[in-house]
Amino acid sequence: MGKKWMIIMVLLFSLCSIRSIAAEPVKEVEKTVVLSYQELLGREYKMISPFGGNKITLGFDIRNRIYGYTGLNRFWGQAQLENGKLKVGEVFTTEHKGVQEQRILQVKYLTLLKDSDSIYFEGENLVLSTPFQEKLIFQRIK
Repeated sequence: MGKKWMIIMVLLFSLCSIRSIAAEPVKEVEKTVVLSYQELLGREYKMISPFGGNKITLGFDIRNRIYGYTGLNRFWGQAQLENGKLKVGEVFTTEHKGVQEQRILQVKYLTLLKDSDSIYFEGENLVLSTPFQEKLIFQRIK
């Protein structure tokens, strides 16, 4: 009989704990629109999603130029940014061959980068998003 009460008490305690965890509100991350290129000037970021861990970077220089590393090659190109709207022009890369997996990753990254049409901060992270609801999420490194 004592074991039954012990099991019932443990189950009740567990159930109460789960309910209190579920009742905690989800913290919403503040979203801040990037209004001008000047806000990003001289900064560099590393990708944390969707291709995190591949040393992919994105930077913004003084000539309204983006640059970075695709995980295989360096790249650079022009970008226009105004009131949270982003337009990436033609992008050029160095020509290291690499393995097929690296080449595929490079094409995916540069395609998403060129398709990006909005740019904003979610908390400390820089986010570029496409009209197809795909996001490139970066963390500042410089």
